[in-house]
Amino acid sequence: MNQLDWEFPASADKAHYTALLKELRGRLDAQGVTDNRHYFLTAALPAGPENYGNIELNKIHQYLDWINLLAYSFYTGASKRTSFSAPLYKSSSDPEPDPTKRASYNVDAAVKAYLSSGVPGAKVVGGVPFVGHGWQGVSDVNSGLYQTAKGPAAGTWASDGVFDWKDLNGN
Repeated sequence: MNQLDWEFPASADKAHYTALLKELRGRLDAQGVTDNRHYFLTAALPAGPENYGNIELNKIHQYLDWINLLAYSFYTGASKRTSFSAPLYKSSSDPEPDPTKRASYNVDAAVKAYLSSGVPGAKVVGGVPFVGHGWQGVSDVNSGLYQTAKGPAAGTWASDGVFDWKDLNGN
């Protein structure tokens, strides 16, 4: 069985994704006329350039009431190097060798990319994580930040390095 996962559309899906949102907006507006109300259409969209680059941000915002920016999980327990899950700004001490990641894997860069694509600021809602990420096999250097990891730590519910609020606050 084939499964379609449009959490992050591929570049070949750009126009199709836009068409889907246009169709949904049209149907919701038509139903809204019948029901004398406005139906909201929102989307949770990616913050990484390799993913939002596959979305016609300059076109889709007209169909959406707001965009929930998934501005977290830039780095996870599966990352080969420890880092911040949702850094607000780029860090001058980040040793990331990929200059694109170093410059764009942060909330500020993601929001600026959406705004520069024509998305109105009033439509951008920044998502924040309510979990933490952990790694195993990390050197005790720089408090473990920006260090090579041997994999994700055993998290709250699985071995994926994800710790929910219960574990983070000691309850």
